[in-house]
Amino acid sequence: MLGEIAVDDGSGRLRAGDGVTPGGQVGALVSDLVPLAARLSLAEGTITSGRLAYSLWSQLNANTTAVYGTVAEVPITDTGTHTDPVVGGVVNNSGVFKKESAGWQRLYDVDAAAAGAARDQAVAAAATAQTATAAVATAGIGTYFTNSGYISSSGGQVMANAGWVCTDFLDASLFFTADISLIGDPGAYSVACFTEDWTVIPAGSVAAAAAGGVVTAAPARPADAAWVRYSARTPVGAQRFIPTEKNPSYLRGAANGDLLSDGNLFWGNTRRGYWTSATAPVLNNDANYRYSAPIRVYPGSVGGLKVDYDLWAAAAISPLFFLDANLNVIQSKRVAGAAGRVVGAVTVPPGASFTADISGTTMNVTVMAAGQSLAIGDEIQGSGVTAGTIVTAYGTATGALGTYTISISQTVASGPMTSPAAAFFQFSGGNPRVFSAARAAGSRVVVSPAAVTPPANTDLASGNLTPYATTFGFVTTAGTTPNSDSNWYRASTPLRGAVAGRFVIYDAYASTGMNVITAYDASGVVVGKVDGTGNYARMRGAYQLPANTASFHICYARNYPATVRYEISLPFTADAIIPPTGVFATYGDSRSSSDYAFIKAAGESRLGCTVSLQGKSGHTAQQLASDADLASLFALSPVPHGAWFYPGGNDTGGSGSVGTFSAGSINGVGGEAVVSPLAVNTATPEAGLKYIQYIDLVIQKMLAQWNNRRARANLTGSETEAERDAKMGAVIVPKIIMLCGDQQQRIDAANAFSLPANHERKRQAELEVARFRRVEFIDLYAMLPTDMSLEPYYPGVTDKVNNLGNDFMDGLHRNRFGIDKVFCLVAGYAGYAA
Repeated sequence: MLGEIAVDDGSGRLRAGDGVTPGGQVGALVSDLVPLAARLSLAEGTITSGRLAYSLWSQLNANTTAVYGTVAEVPITDTGTHTDPVVGGVVNNSGVFKKESAGWQRLYDVDAAAAGAARDQAVAAAATAQTATAAVATAGIGTYFTNSGYISSSGGQVMANAGWVCTDFLDASLFFTADISLIGDPGAYSVACFTEDWTVIPAGSVAAAAAGGVVTAAPARPADAAWVRYSARTPVGAQRFIPTEKNPSYLRGAANGDLLSDGNLFWGNTRRGYWTSATAPVLNNDANYRYSAPIRVYPGSVGGLKVDYDLWAAAAISPLFFLDANLNVIQSKRVAGAAGRVVGAVTVPPGASFTADISGTTMNVTVMAAGQSLAIGDEIQGSGVTAGTIVTAYGTATGALGTYTISISQTVASGPMTSPAAAFFQFSGGNPRVFSAARAAGSRVVVSPAAVTPPANTDLASGNLTPYATTFGFVTTAGTTPNSDSNWYRASTPLRGAVAGRFVIYDAYASTGMNVITAYDASGVVVGKVDGTGNYARMRGAYQLPANTASFHICYARNYPATVRYEISLPFTADAIIPPTGVFATYGDSRSSSDYAFIKAAGESRLGCTVSLQGKSGHTAQQLASDADLASLFALSPVPHGAWFYPGGNDTGGSGSVGTFSAGSINGVGGEAVVSPLAVNTATPEAGLKYIQYIDLVIQKMLAQWNNRRARANLTGSETEAERDAKMGAVIVPKIIMLCGDQQQRIDAANAFSLPANHERKRQAELEVARFRRVEFIDLYAMLPTDMSLEPYYPGVTDKVNNLGNDFMDGLHRNRFGIDKVFCLVAGYAGYAA
């Protein structure tokens, strides 16, 4: 799509989009325009202006699996009429439509002339730049089906077969198809969905009914689908594969010291091809390699950042290079290509502004901007400075004022100079599906703090710790690191800082005989640990570092990068992102209410702001979804910076009462009825509906109340750009967090509220809603595993004073220790940590 390739920001030059080549390089733009032309030239099932397009209304109406909110169009060549299934009344078959729970609602007429002109221009541009050598219908297959073999319908594994091609694992939350027509076989999945553990989901997968049969539609995407793959027969012939990708956010955080990486970027951010070693790198389309689009970095983060890389390359390839804010390559920090494995780390150029003069190969810096510095290898730019000038050695200076040796002799009078700061980086390397050596190399690109071990007097940044684990080897049960076993990653040395008492949230693969987390005191003695279990078994939880912890190790199995997660909670003494004058709100039943004053105290201790308890004691999910219950939450002033929704305390979760939005979900497979979401304007939902409909309605109303920043800014239309930005910037848009999967037990083990099966039904519905509405969630069952055999049974009469359990007051309500753990997760896991 055009918006994914480049955007004209008004400056007259293209800036980066999904796959755009920096600096206006034509080669990559051509390679993106050819498949674009292929997509636009198809009349049916393609994407036009971000919409699905069908030749006839009947074909669009037959699409019952589209996600709510999907937009589609039917051209004016369909001259018929039909009754609008959403608002009623007779409407034209042609037009622009939006998918709602009741069907496709007609929005307005399609501008056939404009659509046709845009399509013709795009096709003409591609044809002028390069003649398409592949049939237009197979462009998507050529781009994504880069592996030989098919996906077995008996287990989801790849079976080697030269008569088939298949895709890599694609992120199910980001990758969808607008149109497919794939020749298959009953033994091969044409479409296969997988859980986050790479377990195939038969309900979300489909194979042809007979040998040579054609699959023309993907099944509904299950709620627990994390990955999707596709298979097709060769030769490709007339098969079609038209994808539509959503733009993912590969890095998170801001220039405030947060760790930015979500782990290994190689698989989540690559496509077929490589960047050449030319001064201005050009994209070369080659299935043997993978390349990245520009990835945003913030080099000014506290302590600096580095990029660790382990790639399979060649002399003609640019394994890694940085770009400034204008998408110009920073030549001094390029990683040179070489035949074979290229391994190393390069510091992200932080940039500097200074005043200096140059005489010969000596540069004398007389003024340096506050907080900035120069280093060996930095590129120097300025009026009269020869292009390619680089700092090669320190003279009297070591980063600030004084003299430096530079690479090119010249004479430049005193004046302002700069060393460019990196705004993006890009990389390319061998495709591990092609090169066995690339598999051995690890195909790894990770952004991490420049200093692996922070100084002892510096807190670790809250956020993802996984980038610290870059050294081969595991940590033994005794806390030692005796080997460099390449099956494991660990930190090079134990991580230090003000870590005592903080929670480390982990999601990693481990084995018996090693530690997932190891805590040490100041003398290096092990004071706590999380033992690995099984044989490459997945482990998840939250571990509180003992009070005498001075440092700790992390370790995980290297071959499972997509699921690895280590995060550390907000330190007790740190500032929170929510200002002290801000508000965090809790919403739900009595577990979020003012019945228990320690909830407010624990939250304010962890978040550093006012906590407003808006829970409704004794209320079910049906009641919580009403406008009357939500009124006090929505009336809060100031508007809260964040709010949790903690449902389910007064709903049993019994069989048949929970429901699901997808037949392919765990609840659907378990027999729960498939239902549709309620309309957001449902003021008082009726009794007898499903639990999932009630809790989804709460989230819908929260999003509708708070998320439209522009509408809430009270713009008049007469503001200047600065005035408009100021008004919109002052609007608080709360982060919504859904607390999922908490356990409880009442009266005895046979009580409906005590049954684990009922807990799991509710948990899966809560996770389904959070993913469906794309709000943050914390899975309390997974992240705070509780041995309920050590907790009391709720007797039916609430005792708000006496604590009878370990983490629970009474089997239903968390006590001050249990709720403190929840707020630690809110602070760290959900991103509130500063």
